[in-house]
Amino acid sequence: MKPALKVSAFARPFLSMKRHNLIEKRSCKNTQLTRRARARCLDLKRAQDLYYGYAVLLNLVCDDKRVVAFR
Repeated sequence: MKPALKVSAFARPFLSMKRHNLIEKRSCKNTQLTRRARARCLDLKRAQDLYYGYAVLLNLVCDDKRVVAFR
């Protein structure tokens, strides 16, 4: 069973996503997107990668598998 993560309000939407629902970098390169939308897509992608990096790191660091809130 995965440990429950208490996360900031910003990161919470990412927690509910399944891995295959995550934004892929190539979807940000869609030619139909405006420049602003493309930039936002890449920002979300970056935030997502960062969040998953933190989650993995914290799971490795925590011995008792309980991760307390990180902001």
